[in-house]
Amino acid sequence: MPYRLSKSKLQEFRQCPRRLWLSVYQSELAVYDEMTKLILDRGTDFGKAARACFPNGKLVESDGPEDAVRKTYEILDEFDKNDVRLPLFEAAFGFDDVVAYADVLVPLDHGQWQLVEIKSSAYRVGDSLKEHYVTDVATQACILRQTGLPVSVVSLGLANGQFRRGEVDAFDQILTLVDVTDLSLSFDIKETVRAAQNILDSAKEPEQRVGRHCKEPNRCPFIRHCSGAYPRAGEQMSVPVWHLSSDPISKIVSDLMKDGYRNLASVPEDRLTKRMHRIMRSIAQGALPYVDDRLQAYLASVSFPRYFLDFETNNSPLPLWRGTRPGEVIPFQFSVHKWVNDQGHVEHHSFLAETIEDPRPELARKLVEVFEEPGPVFTWNGKKTEGPITERLAELSPSNGEILRRVAQSCKTNDLYPKFREYFYHPAMAGSWSLKSIAAALFPSSNYASLGIKNGVEAMRRYQDFITMREGQERDALRSMLLEYCNSDTNTLIEVWQKILLMKEREQP
Repeated sequence: MPYRLSKSKLQEFRQCPRRLWLSVYQSELAVYDEMTKLILDRGTDFGKAARACFPNGKLVESDGPEDAVRKTYEILDEFDKNDVRLPLFEAAFGFDDVVAYADVLVPLDHGQWQLVEIKSSAYRVGDSLKEHYVTDVATQACILRQTGLPVSVVSLGLANGQFRRGEVDAFDQILTLVDVTDLSLSFDIKETVRAAQNILDSAKEPEQRVGRHCKEPNRCPFIRHCSGAYPRAGEQMSVPVWHLSSDPISKIVSDLMKDGYRNLASVPEDRLTKRMHRIMRSIAQGALPYVDDRLQAYLASVSFPRYFLDFETNNSPLPLWRGTRPGEVIPFQFSVHKWVNDQGHVEHHSFLAETIEDPRPELARKLVEVFEEPGPVFTWNGKKTEGPITERLAELSPSNGEILRRVAQSCKTNDLYPKFREYFYHPAMAGSWSLKSIAAALFPSSNYASLGIKNGVEAMRRYQDFITMREGQERDALRSMLLEYCNSDTNTLIEVWQKILLMKEREQP
């Protein structure tokens, strides 16, 4: 029989009935950002690697749900005939309108089974469990029990936060199993299944206003569709109202759109409580890009030498380097531009880790060499990224701790993002204050358009390829692309800095 529902579809329904309906009937409207795609791919890779924790397991290979259910029962029948049972991966069970794929089924005594649902989040004993993880595995267990499978133990298999990648690429200790059997026993999905079936029986898209549920527990790929935050055919606006926030379901955006406002130029000023929102409204009404003279004064007053720092990092649940743990944020690359004096002399320094050894000790040493001469260190969002990462480097490299702590504090103090967030706006930024958006607004041709690697997510993906490649022309080309991308970020900081100083007062509203 065809199955319309699955464990994942039931989770979508719990988050929002409209999401379920759209995922079945208008899936082409889903928009996944690059980071979401990376997280999903990493979860898949982690699940495959974690099978090493269950030796001699058998994978149920299939073409679709119906085939998977049929092959699962064929394998179970074979186990019964031979009186030998092995762990099963991706076993499928159908009940009513629902199919469930079990990540792992482990045979227990007396014909019983242990269900293990694998999640790639790092876990240490004592950590609290995410509620939707428990709901997820409890749903699986309920479906399997409805089919008659004797499931007596239900577990979450989470990335072992104590695990460190060793000399040999073995992942047979990558999981920590957390018993949630008691939580699953009282779980019943019959009402949820009936309600989800009713939604799918309807030919009409359900009505559901956007809200917090659009992001919890997971960001919904239909946010853009449901929020209406995109231009309609023939619609012309210099600044749409959804540019007021990077989050299209924010209260100010959803309230304005509910009241029929789409063009920021027509929004009454008293509906805008933030100063920058009023500036954006002025721009929408025909004013030129805005740069506050306080930003220009700040940029002009900074002493030399001026440093500009950017890291590229990776936090894969499957550690890439020896000695590192699942989910650790590891810097594998940096770029530093040192603006030496007011004559415009600039030096460049960079580092890229090229082996599977923990890159942090060498990276810390190279970084200290660059920053021996004191000077302010500028970053884009350094309060959240470069500052904390450099603080961690100081902890791991006590002999270099003094300089690294100084750099870390300067990264936070001289974070340029909040200053631009308050004192600069250009309509071409489309409501985004990312460095790439600002650079694209200020310069006729984007510095990033011609690069082989165009964003941080792509850099993470390509770096994972890089460290497993053999030496040769392909690896050399990828090395150049990685260096060029990271170098572009710090170079762009200087170019944006210089451009802002050249902007004239007449460009201000």
